[in-house]
Amino acid sequence: MIRVGVIGAAGRMGLLVCRAVADDPDLRLVAGITPSLDGEPLGPMIGRPKVDVTLSDGIDTLLQGTRRDCGAALPSVTGVRTSTHCRFSRTVQ
Repeated sequence: MIRVGVIGAAGRMGLLVCRAVADDPDLRLVAGITPSLDGEPLGPMIGRPKVDVTLSDGIDTLLQGTRRDCGAALPSVTGVRTSTHCRFSRTVQ
């Protein structure tokens, strides 16, 4: 099972990614980062109330206490930033 954390989890694309990860039997959603919604449950936001992930305000959630196989970074568009970048990485053991 690949454990996935999503940065920008409550954004338009982040919600879609979280929903897709939650629905995939080979993936497990383990963290969601959205600073403005720190402490809010992610499951109800994506229509999957059984998903037991609480949004966090920092990357520390991804880096502490969990092994991550994949991380998706989906930054929001702000001011000068007009493009969306997505980065996926996988640790092979």
